[in-house]
Amino acid sequence: MREKTGILITISLIIGISIGFVLSSMFDLDFFDNTQKVIDDELLPIGSIVSTDIVEQDLMIYGRKQTQDGQDRVWDYVATPYPHGHFSSDTNIFFDHVAINELIYKGLETEEEIEFRQQLTE
Repeated sequence: MREKTGILITISLIIGISIGFVLSSMFDLDFFDNTQKVIDDELLPIGSIVSTDIVEQDLMIYGRKQTQDGQDRVWDYVATPYPHGHFSSDTNIFFDHVAINELIYKGLETEEEIEFRQQLTE
């Protein structure tokens, strides 16, 4: 019985690895790569998690080019504490791109996201 289980596990691993190679050759898997830690001058996609000088807790970006109630100023980002999420408008944290110390997780970048981000910066 143990021998059959070992053979099944080995076959499963071989099939899994083969499927991985097939998928990586069929699709651009870099499209899903969120491990890029370089922060350039472009706005980050929503869902990105960053650390800043503003607060000690990590922040998750959920809006870009936002105005804070009662102010005329446009901020690059609005975020919420991570992992807690949005509780109320009191937990909104507005900041600019230059305040980012570290990119912890880069949000999903689809073609639609990239086009929208270009519209925001025009």
